[in-house]
Amino acid sequence: MNAMKLGISTYCMVNELRDGRMNVLDVLQWAKENECEHVELVPYGYSLVDDPALADQVRDKTTELGLVLSNYSLPANFYQPGLSEFKAEVERLKTHVDLLQRLGIQSMRHDVVAFTVPHEETGAGGHPRKIRPRHLRGMSGRS
Repeated sequence: MNAMKLGISTYCMVNELRDGRMNVLDVLQWAKENECEHVELVPYGYSLVDDPALADQVRDKTTELGLVLSNYSLPANFYQPGLSEFKAEVERLKTHVDLLQRLGIQSMRHDVVAFTVPHEETGAGGHPRKIRPRHLRGMSGRS
């Protein structure tokens, strides 16, 4: 039987990250000091994609502390006005997948649409009326 393990998401410290009271390495240290065994990275208040040296520091710090990087979550938005914007979003997400490889993270979660879809473009439940399936056909080479 597997025992539950205590963990934290860096998003829990988003206010501290955004206002500079903590950096992502501080959050990892805090997690260890508060008996966490794993951490989910959510890049708000810091960016590892844009800072490979920091990504390496995070990887090394988690190893030093005996923490596991259990997941990586980020916003994404496939609800785009055109095919070029859709493809750009896919390419942006690929850079995050490359980061996961660098960090040894096995799990990633991302949104499919932004939380900021204009109200007039939403239907029941606040979901976009149309996700632009033509973009998906364009990605496979079919029309």
